Amino acid sequence: MTVNGLTRTLSGVYTYSGALTPTIMGLNPARGGTGGGTTVTISGSGFGYRHK
Repeated sequence: MTVNGLTRTLSGVYTYSGALTPTIMGLNPARGGTGGGTTVTISGSGFGYRHK
């Protein structure tokens, strides 16, 4: 993930599958504080199965 030019690696939080073609329809909230901790909801289609 890159935010404001700073790149961070988040291990084990996302698995990419080239077989899917995701379409992002929404992102909420559109912005958050610089201290982190903001939960971001990405909505759309083609993400595959929902895992918690």
